[in-house]
Amino acid sequence: MWGGFHGIGIDVSDWASDDAYMETLNPVVELKSRLASRTQQSLAEELGFGRAYIANVLGGRKPASPRLLDALGLERRVVYVRKRAVGAK
Repeated sequence: MWGGFHGIGIDVSDWASDDAYMETLNPVVELKSRLASRTQQSLAEELGFGRAYIANVLGGRKPASPRLLDALGLERRVVYVRKRAVGAK
C-alpha cells in the first residue's frame, strides 16, 4: 500500500519503526555483517575498494560514497521525521 508520504509517493507501510528502518539501512552495519569471518582487505577487494577506505567508513571517519552504497545494494535517502516529545518512547 502506498502511504502517499506527503504526496510524494513513498511507501512507508512496511517501516516497522524509525529506528529499525535506519539501522537496517546503515552502510556501516551492512559492512560489518559482511565482514563476519573475513578480513577488511578481502571485503574491500570484493567490493572494488581499498582497505583503507573501507576501514575509514567502518570507523566513521568517511561517509559511504554513492559507489560503495551501490556495491552494498543500498541507496542514500534523506528522511525527515517529527521529533518525539521529551520523555516519550
